[in-house]
Amino acid sequence: MSSSRLQRLVASSAIASFAFAVPAAAQKTVRGDVDRHLDRNLDRGDRGKGKKKRRRAVSHADTAPPQGPGPAPPAAAPPPAPERPDPYAGLPRRVFGRHLKLDPKAGLGYRGWYAQQYPNASVDLAGYPTWSVGARARLFSFLTLDRVAFESNGLSGPGRREASIAVEVGQRVPQAAWLLGQVGVPLDLVMIPIARYESRTFETTARPNRPVRIVPHATSADADLSTLPATTSPLRVTSAFETFIIGMKYVGSDRDPAGVIGAKGGKVPPFYVGLGYTAYSKPYVLNVGGITLEDYIFDGRFQGLGLASGLSTAQRVGRPYVDAAMQLGLGEIRLLRDYTINEELPGDWLLGYLQGEVTVGYLHPLTRTTPTLLLGVALTGGGATFFAFETRAEEGETVDAPPLNWDVLWGAHVHLTVPL
Repeated sequence: MSSSRLQRLVASSAIASFAFAVPAAAQKTVRGDVDRHLDRNLDRGDRGKGKKKRRRAVSHADTAPPQGPGPAPPAAAPPPAPERPDPYAGLPRRVFGRHLKLDPKAGLGYRGWYAQQYPNASVDLAGYPTWSVGARARLFSFLTLDRVAFESNGLSGPGRREASIAVEVGQRVPQAAWLLGQVGVPLDLVMIPIARYESRTFETTARPNRPVRIVPHATSADADLSTLPATTSPLRVTSAFETFIIGMKYVGSDRDPAGVIGAKGGKVPPFYVGLGYTAYSKPYVLNVGGITLEDYIFDGRFQGLGLASGLSTAQRVGRPYVDAAMQLGLGEIRLLRDYTINEELPGDWLLGYLQGEVTVGYLHPLTRTTPTLLLGVALTGGGATFFAFETRAEEGETVDAPPLNWDVLWGAHVHLTVPL
């Protein structure tokens, strides 16, 4: 072989070796550069691993052989049933604006009073039809009338009588009167101040089953009661009942203390706590745990001071509502003007009282006009009791709390309301 041919063969081999030794330099791509740049400059944490896993999964899917049809996909869940519209939405329809709401109402009812029975006289169950007027209101931003109402079967207003018991021959038309007012000041607070006053009078007849002596309230405690004449004539029995409460009322985040119809109700219903005073007069036979002083009927006076509380759920059309009030505290029973039962109690005994009432009602729209005419029904039950209780007891000894008096009150009402 000539030298020239040998030189050409060596040169061709060198060029081929060089071409095979550096193929990457001639095959650079944009994808490759971008990928290498990201690999050099991004953290090699979960993000990079996830990227590589996804790339391998895509590559495997692209190269995998075709497969037959797989299992059918699960059937789609049926769409949820649409919510039923509230048939009472938007009620009541009012005439005035948001800052002036007025709910006047008028109705008919039936009031009852079941007084404590006496062993020396039977007391008639007092029950009579009544008429009533009332209103709830929010007046702009400076006053709310949570409730104001008057109810009676006569034209005389409620109030204390000079005497709660009098001798009377023959029948008398029973009378009743009831007045309630609750006022709040709508401050921009969750708790607002309120004042509540309630007065009720009832009248019925007691018929002695043996001669009894009526003890006037002005009688001296040292008087000779044998000088009082005994009687078996029918007795007119009157009860005058009053409560007064001052306190703070929780109105929730909406800060709307008024009990107007349609007000929003939160998870916690509006409630109040405060100081309460109760006072009422009634004929009274001294009763200690069922043992009575049978020869006398006193013209008694009862009063108490204690903790008051109550709550009221929102009054909304088509939904029931509840209104409740209660007092619990220390009491006094005054048999005569200058003489009380408290004076005769042992040193470790006190008098207490419990008074309360619950109303359950419902509102139904008679029209859907502006304003909306609403028909309401309500049932009320409650009463009061005075009791003595022992403040100290020996070990193993039960604490006694014999009742000294009780009264049960109830009522049923039907009324029409026109929200304005």
